[in-house]
Amino acid sequence: ELTPQSISVIQEGKFVFANQASLTLYGADTLDQLIGTAFLDRVPDEYADFVIKRAESIMKADTIVTPVESKAVRMDGEVVDVEANGIKIHYGNKGAILAILQDITQRKLVENQMQISLDEKEVLLKEIHHRVKNNLQIVSSLLNLQTSASEDENSLRLFQDSQNRIQSMAL
Repeated sequence: ELTPQSISVIQEGKFVFANQASLTLYGADTLDQLIGTAFLDRVPDEYADFVIKRAESIMKADTIVTPVESKAVRMDGEVVDVEANGIKIHYGNKGAILAILQDITQRKLVENQMQISLDEKEVLLKEIHHRVKNNLQIVSSLLNLQTSASEDENSLRLFQDSQNRIQSMAL
């Protein structure tokens, strides 16, 4: 009852047990709003097939299955991101699924913000790289002009060596 994770028991497609965190996750005020209702009512339509197949695989497995990211529908219709896990249990002498869900909506928002920030930084780095490369090309061109004006072999070699180094840096 005290865990922050939503723990519920689903039997024959319906909720038969839910802890306080389940009420919070689904936005229910009382257990009566959740117990006896269809579990698929709390799943977005686009995830229904996936959840059905997942439930079937849980009922066939004798061990806990790996957690997956999914979505859940609250009583008010809001869709939240969840990490879902489940295991087959016996509840009231019948097979059931012990479903463990954790709301990861906030985590997903932070991940999205971090990805946006990373994308912006990558664009900025590409722009900086482009500008530096252009500036190095200008310096290389100036050295090339200086090379054509010089007749001293030693100076020519030094200008060409410098030009090669700048082109290497540009790469």
